[in-house]
Amino acid sequence: MSDDRHSAKDLSVLITGAAGEIGSVLRQRLKGRYRRLILADIAPPDSTEADDAWIAADVLDPTGLASHFASVDVVVHLATAPLDASWDVMQRVNTEGTWNVFAAAAASGVSRVVYTSSNHITGFHSRADQLDPSSPLRPDSHYAVTKAYGEAVARLFADKKGLSSVVIRIGSFQPAPQNIRMLSTWLSHADAVQLFTKAIETPGIDYQTVYGVSANTRSFWKPDTSKLNYRPVDNAEDHAAHVFARMNVTDEPAVERLFQGGDFCADGYSRPTGSTDDP
Repeated sequence: MSDDRHSAKDLSVLITGAAGEIGSVLRQRLKGRYRRLILADIAPPDSTEADDAWIAADVLDPTGLASHFASVDVVVHLATAPLDASWDVMQRVNTEGTWNVFAAAAASGVSRVVYTSSNHITGFHSRADQLDPSSPLRPDSHYAVTKAYGEAVARLFADKKGLSSVVIRIGSFQPAPQNIRMLSTWLSHADAVQLFTKAIETPGIDYQTVYGVSANTRSFWKPDTSKLNYRPVDNAEDHAAHVFARMNVTDEPAVERLFQGGDFCADGYSRPTGSTDDP
């Protein structure tokens, strides 16, 4: 694989969860870039274009996945349980489903899986810290725990099966930052497209993890130094005045202000503040 346009044209790329928020942007921005762009979800969205190649696929159906992955070069695995899903649904879709995707990819001869993890797997780090992918995991929620599992699966299949894996820890994927936390975590649509394109096309990667974040002045995460050479161009600071016109720092509850994960950390938090390990 190569990151030049000519070689990209030779690729067959399948996106799971293509009807979701990120998938909806990618299917528009990547259209025509690859030899085949296959859009997979349990069901297509209400509005589709005539030349979209949609297939019905369920990550909980390993046999079906294997049939869809034949002759596919890269799988972009976006499919995930909703954040408000029950634990039973979340662990099935995000753990069993992720295992099924990697197992089917390895068995079908797929060259690479791009796995969408989450910034929330390090959500309990202090906002004063600046992290890189080697920083210890501190998941802030059930959702984050399932995403940490997915990262472990990606690592296992890279080491044991030689399946190239790129893990993207998605920040706050929005058209613009909506609150103070997002001034640090925002991932613009344009930067997301650049990052996923590089994750699909950059050659010579065995296993790589990168934070999916724009070039935010207040970022919690250090700039990417991986082989992907991801160079975001948008900066949440350009929107800071609008954010602060709507809210003050004290509008964030105290626990949210402590941790990078924000309200994910605050939900169900019962540890006494002032504990010795608090940030």
